[in-house]
Amino acid sequence: MRKCLMWSLAVACALVATAASAVGGWWQHQGVRAESTSGLTLGKLPALAGNARWRHGFLLLAGSAVLQVTALALAPVSLVAPIAALSMPIVAMINVHTGRHRATGAFWLAVAVSVIGVGSFVAVVSRIAVDARLPDRAPLHAGSVVVLVVGLLGVLGLARHGIHRSVLLATAAGVAYGLMAVLLRHVSVSVRFDGLGGVPVLSAAGLVAAFLVGAWFVQLSYASGPPDLVVACQTLLNAVTGAVIGLGVAGETSNAGGWTAAVLTACGLASAAGVAALVRNHPDLARGPRSP
Repeated sequence: MRKCLMWSLAVACALVATAASAVGGWWQHQGVRAESTSGLTLGKLPALAGNARWRHGFLLLAGSAVLQVTALALAPVSLVAPIAALSMPIVAMINVHTGRHRATGAFWLAVAVSVIGVGSFVAVVSRIAVDARLPDRAPLHAGSVVVLVVGLLGVLGLARHGIHRSVLLATAAGVAYGLMAVLLRHVSVSVRFDGLGGVPVLSAAGLVAAFLVGAWFVQLSYASGPPDLVVACQTLLNAVTGAVIGLGVAGETSNAGGWTAAVLTACGLASAAGVAALVRNHPDLARGPRSP
């Protein structure tokens, strides 16, 4: 019963965090576009900080981070991380509300498919996941792979312009944030069991580094592409990276069988298909976004 209550609270926190992240990201996109007419550089950070929409977005994202930390302290990564993929449908519906996107039957079908895919994934994981501490070497092994992937995507993205730059950098940010979810889980569970003296220093340092790299790549992505595209790439890779590490490295579903893995894969693919459909039909892509 206690585990059920903790995990239910974790899912609730993750859902609210996802909604806050979507709205905060949309506002930050507006702020970045207003302050980066000739490209975004570190020297323009003071101007961004002075933009009201960007600041409001930052505050929402900070609140989202607190809720995400709470969720990861209460439940396994493989249960919490996939919920981040719901940010894309939320941003898409914001664009419908503001008149930037037309709500067609295909639009609502894509939203439904992505939401049902994520919901089904979470429902299955909630039945098989175990609330285990991560093995000490799991964050190091996962981090080594993630650093290589983020570095490669970052170099390729910084060398491109327009949509390609936005996609590559947002994808790199998503992978970095997926690792963040795992490191947050490692740090929070260690504190829960061992107190502040048990904080794993390497995971804490990696957490800060992943946040800084991911946050900067997201801002650069906003300067090159529409918010739907940035949020889609970022949150989908965030969810996938966190879930894969949780399922494959952290041993959170050690009692899952072959059929369960097949169902989880199908749910993930359905969610990805819905997100891809939302992005592909976005009007900003048809017009062609500017290059920084």
